[in-house]
Amino acid sequence: MEELQRKAIALLQDLLKKSLIDIEDWDTEENENNIQTSTEDEKVFLRISLKAKVPAVAIGRQGETLFALQHMWRLLVRRYVDPELEVVLDIDNYRKNQEANAELVAKEAAKKVRAQSIAVELPPMPSYRRRAVHTMFMNPEYADLEVYSIGDGLRRRIKVQLKGEPRLEGENQE
Repeated sequence: MEELQRKAIALLQDLLKKSLIDIEDWDTEENENNIQTSTEDEKVFLRISLKAKVPAVAIGRQGETLFALQHMWRLLVRRYVDPELEVVLDIDNYRKNQEANAELVAKEAAKKVRAQSIAVELPPMPSYRRRAVHTMFMNPEYADLEVYSIGDGLRRRIKVQLKGEPRLEGENQE
């Protein structure tokens, strides 16, 4: 696994260099602590969190540059390292903060659903944030609620409702 990790990191370093994205201190022990490997649902994940010298350039508008870099890195890793290795890139905790914000919005929606017995739709969000929300709702404290994704493309969002309530006909669900 260490060899796969080393190769994947080398590809990322090369990609960032060619993209003119400056990362602070690649070789420090602090950055080594920001590299995590885990297994979820029989998939191996390599997560790297880095600090950029100019975060706005590395992250881009609404994370567009960050997600483009991650997409290119994922393609390179699948082709040259291991097609089964999942990679996740975070720069200056942008992704982590976005997931935390999505979870806060979801918790407020859960309170509203319970208090008013109504279904609540969260705003559209990218797949990584929807995944964080779905994972949060797997916690037993939300056993009385049902969550599912509806919509397509950029309008894909999560709906939260009490368990047992009927779903609307025609909803594109996950």
